[in-house]
Amino acid sequence: MDFSPVFNKLWSCKAVLSALFTAWRVLENKIATRVNLERCGVLLESSLCCMCGKEEKSHRNLFFACSFAWRVWCFCFKWLGVSFVSHIDPSSNFAQFRLSMFSDSFNDVWSTIWVG
Repeated sequence: MDFSPVFNKLWSCKAVLSALFTAWRVLENKIATRVNLERCGVLLESSLCCMCGKEEKSHRNLFFACSFAWRVWCFCFKWLGVSFVSHIDPSSNFAQFRLSMFSDSFNDVWSTIWVG
């Protein structure tokens, strides 16, 4: 079976299987977000994100665009002392989650952090 480079990179991460599976579900938009639940006919009071209350709770908002999620990503990058541009598309975000100033082995660890 041929996998895209993103999935080859994902499955080569040294992370616990449950984290890899969750990351795969994020990349495939298979997370039980409010938007996905409504699409399946589950009635909810609101489809807005419970963290920021501004956007629909989709997989993109939950992990990348929500103001709370954005602060977590900013903290991670600040911890490393790097500037960044973040994609809100999960596949693009994961594929571009490399730091050019670091070695391949460090970037393998960094990819695992993304998964975790």
